[in-house]
Amino acid sequence: TMETLKTSEDPNDLELDNKDIRKPLIEKGEDDQGNESCATSTSSEGEVSQILIVYMCITIVILDCSYGICAPLLPIDAEKHNIDQVYLGFMFCIYSVSMAIFCPIVGKHLYTFGRRNMCRWGMLAVAIPSLGFFLNNYTTNSTLFIVIFMVMRVIQGIGTSMVQTSVYSVLTLTYPTRVNFVMACVETSAGLGLSLGPVMGTILYEFGGSAAPFLTFFFICLFIGLFIKSLIPYFVDDIQDNSTQDNTVKPKYSELLTNKRILFACMCVFISVFQYAFIDPILAEYVKDTFNLAPQTSGYFFLALGLGYMISCIISPMYLDYFSNMRVSMISCFLLGIFTIFYSSSYILTFLTPNMMVLSMALVAAGVANSHLVITPMEEMIEVAKSSTDSDSEMLNDMCSGLFNMFFALGEIFGPMIGNVIFSIWGFPMICDALGIAC
Repeated sequence: TMETLKTSEDPNDLELDNKDIRKPLIEKGEDDQGNESCATSTSSEGEVSQILIVYMCITIVILDCSYGICAPLLPIDAEKHNIDQVYLGFMFCIYSVSMAIFCPIVGKHLYTFGRRNMCRWGMLAVAIPSLGFFLNNYTTNSTLFIVIFMVMRVIQGIGTSMVQTSVYSVLTLTYPTRVNFVMACVETSAGLGLSLGPVMGTILYEFGGSAAPFLTFFFICLFIGLFIKSLIPYFVDDIQDNSTQDNTVKPKYSELLTNKRILFACMCVFISVFQYAFIDPILAEYVKDTFNLAPQTSGYFFLALGLGYMISCIISPMYLDYFSNMRVSMISCFLLGIFTIFYSSSYILTFLTPNMMVLSMALVAAGVANSHLVITPMEEMIEVAKSSTDSDSEMLNDMCSGLFNMFFALGEIFGPMIGNVIFSIWGFPMICDALGIAC
């Protein structure tokens, strides 16, 4: 081979010889150091073990469990320190604010720092607040408690933004023709984690006090953070394409958001999460005042919403690929608006009266519609971004993941906030009608 290179005088022959030399390395699945791997930068999704989806889904379950344990436990600690409810609401909200800020930043720099590295650092960052919440319980000063609480929530939000943005990017890059499927898997895992988190937190708290749940998830997140990088194929960081090698061609968020279809997909994510979250602070009071039920029974209604969401996430990949993502989103958004109006009596549909069975069925149906509005936008965003920029850059996957998670976080911020304001001024039927019309 060396003789061929030395004696070749034609530049075209030299280029051909170099290609012939490198080609076997790619076919054998070796990296540039000669290490064998399960996949290469030109690997198709069929060559990558399906176990990667399982690893990523387990990561999301643990991630959302560590978030979910905060809901029943942190208010208890706050009450011990005589923290006002107003401060507590803001202390919880700061998590989503930090996510909304950092998700697009992470998406922009995933290519630079590496998706596997970002996933590892994110899980290690998520472990820190669990330890911080445990130690914060021993503080005696209320002001110091609030400061530490908020700092830990910000770190938790940053870590979550790093993990979620990385996971979405890794999976959409690894399985480019099965984006809806992997999104359904991830969202099912997220729903499972958010459902299991409060339950596990409560059980561990009963047996071991505040130390048990927080220390348990500290060590779990720490363990996953140390080993998750080795579970993700190296090629997700080694993918090369001409568009990213050319410094003059770099995608920008402004270019993506000015595209109407991408903006519509982002708004679908926002409205879905907004609609899902707006009842968080008000459903318990509505159930108490309307049906004369104990506030804690609202958990059964939340369960109906979650069941509809998770069941739909499991089933939807069977048929979503047969329909246009845009069409599915539009129909789902329209139906979501109708189901929301059925939550209560209505100024629009005057024949409606408050009914527990109708509310339960409407929540299940809304969960189904919500799942479609969260699953389909990612594939739509990636396809439109690559076609509109005339680029196949993997950075577009990173940035679409950043946008997706940013609008998801914005829905978590404004849903409970606006829902609570309208509820306190005009009541539950008005917020349901207004949101129904908006959808």
